[in-house]
Amino acid sequence: MAIRGICMDMCPKQEIILRQREGLVHILEQCDDNHESHSKQYKKIHRQKIKVDHNRMVKAFQRSAAGRNMLCPEDLRPPDVLFQTVVYLIERILKNTYVKWPIVYNFITDRLRAVRQDMVIQQPTPEERLKILVPIVRFHIYSSYRLCTESVHTFDPKLNNTHLIECLASLIYLFDLDNTDSTTRWEIEAVNLLWNLGDSYTLTRFISLSKTSNHQFLKMAKDISFAYLRNNYNGIFNIFTKLPVLLQMVLASHLPLIRRNALRTMNNAYSSKNLTYPLSKLKSLLKFNNDEEALNECKYYGLKVDNGNIHFLRETFDHSVKLNTMKKLDLIDSSLRETEHPLLLLQCSWT
Repeated sequence: MAIRGICMDMCPKQEIILRQREGLVHILEQCDDNHESHSKQYKKIHRQKIKVDHNRMVKAFQRSAAGRNMLCPEDLRPPDVLFQTVVYLIERILKNTYVKWPIVYNFITDRLRAVRQDMVIQQPTPEERLKILVPIVRFHIYSSYRLCTESVHTFDPKLNNTHLIECLASLIYLFDLDNTDSTTRWEIEAVNLLWNLGDSYTLTRFISLSKTSNHQFLKMAKDISFAYLRNNYNGIFNIFTKLPVLLQMVLASHLPLIRRNALRTMNNAYSSKNLTYPLSKLKSLLKFNNDEEALNECKYYGLKVDNGNIHFLRETFDHSVKLNTMKKLDLIDSSLRETEHPLLLLQCSWT
């Protein structure tokens, strides 16, 4: 018989007592008047007498260990409470301005792991699991983009991607199990295709599914995948600008590879000792934010640029350097400035 949680709060009472006693209450779970002192002396705040808001406390992730009972109904939150917790984290915590956003990210990620842990233990209905997992996928996509320029000491993109891939795999399984036909499904299917860009199995599966829906963004995702396999970088970027912002953030993670492949192709195609290629045209073609970014990308791969013109020569391209890092795009940032971020994560990006 499946276990059903009976904890109707975001955090079990025993955990609240334990963490408060041990000084393990996160700054984002404390009363507002603690935040100002936190911004000045984060490392010392746990030694002070802090004011805790029990309504802000959210169950923390705990690894299973010998002697620890993970199946106690009093410590498990039922599906409705789990979804309410996800909404609280995205609506309230995501917008926090008192602490740096990497700290906000780490807090939300840990609490979402605890949500998933409670969900797995209880094995709720597919509908309940879908409702919980979809916003979590969007959160990790959003975080992957928002924190892409942070150092690895501040943000671990591989760990974030692991969480995203695990949630995506669960959603795809649930979609296949229930044969759901909804706008949310097609959004996540498009995310799955673009996240696994170039993967033949994902594309084959997607082609069979796309026969049951003619949504324009599904077609765009498929066209981008085919363009990528053909190294049609012009086709990729033409479609990229028309995607909803969530799918743009997904594709942004692949831009370093797409741009390197494009430069390598152009270097072979336009190789000449006498002719040059305008840097401004490259900037427009590969959607760099400005000429300086395009210049730095060319130099990174060993291409010579003089007076705003690129000298493509086959022997100059440096194949040995690591893939360049992901960077933010003005196009996406502009869309995000005009978007309520919690709504982006809680509602389908196509509505």
